[in-house]
Amino acid sequence: MAELILNQVSKVFEQNRVVDQISLNIPQGSFVALLGPSGCGKTTTLRMLAGFETLSEGELRLGNQTLATAKTQLPPEDRNMGMVFQSYALWPHMTVAENVGYPLKHRRIPSGMYQKKIKDALETVEMMPYAQRYPQDLSGGQRQRVALARCLVTDPDVVLLDEPLANLDRHLRASMEESFRAFHQRTGATMIYVTHDQAEAMSLANQIAVMEKGRLVQWSSPEALYHQPKTQWVAEFIGQGSILMGKKAPENQTLTGEGVNALFHPTNERAQSAFLVRPQHVQIELINASLPQSAALTARVISQVYRGERYEIHLEMPNQQRLQAFHPMAVPIGATVSLNLTQAWSLAA
Repeated sequence: MAELILNQVSKVFEQNRVVDQISLNIPQGSFVALLGPSGCGKTTTLRMLAGFETLSEGELRLGNQTLATAKTQLPPEDRNMGMVFQSYALWPHMTVAENVGYPLKHRRIPSGMYQKKIKDALETVEMMPYAQRYPQDLSGGQRQRVALARCLVTDPDVVLLDEPLANLDRHLRASMEESFRAFHQRTGATMIYVTHDQAEAMSLANQIAVMEKGRLVQWSSPEALYHQPKTQWVAEFIGQGSILMGKKAPENQTLTGEGVNALFHPTNERAQSAFLVRPQHVQIELINASLPQSAALTARVISQVYRGERYEIHLEMPNQQRLQAFHPMAVPIGATVSLNLTQAWSLAA
């Protein structure tokens, strides 16, 4: 295995720049998510890696081997990559074992080794008891495991996954996420996982490439992406949170302590900086309307949603700025609450 390198990779369809100069160095053995909304270019990027799409510009390399440039293209079968599709792409007339063994057919592998590779791949995804069944006799999660085993059977350097959980219900998605984590730990393969679901990306990947309109906007660990987004767009796309305008502050810094509330004090003449405030960093307390209101920051409750372990409270401040808070109990709609903001991330202008 070797480092996977994307150097200024672009793809243009009829003068529409779908992927725009993406550059990434992906260490071997990484679990990387390509994350972004529909139409951002993440699947096209994956298809270029697989060899299903040509490059308009740039270069792809796996270690010292050039996979593709704008003028040359190594065929998919020579890249030692495996791909798992959203639709599973299993042959309905073949058994599970036959589907898994299909990529080996043209490699002239001796019969004994052929059977062993199929057995090992099926055992890795815990599907050996279903070897003689047909795809139509399996659940969605089981079919996805078969597709993963078929990918694994050729010992790929890189595993490409194109929204593999999109067709599964929530329970199966959670189960398959654990399967992907276990698969990655057992094989040590480099995994590139395309998704528009931030929760999937955050729970599976050790590095995330966030894409918007064909461009790479941030390349970070899940923790850094959540706590230190580089742009307002990323801050709004990743996790729950509110963008508040406040007093001028240094960019790209985590601010804590009593000074956070002063950033949004009602007497501030002009808000000059944007801040990300996560709901868990908003403390609220109901104000008794019959008593004098001395709180520096207040807000009115405009709606709330019960989330099981907590309530998600939606608030509006006197200057019409809105934010979210988490609270263990319901709060009356229309009530006034005091605010204590414990942390904020100052966004770049």
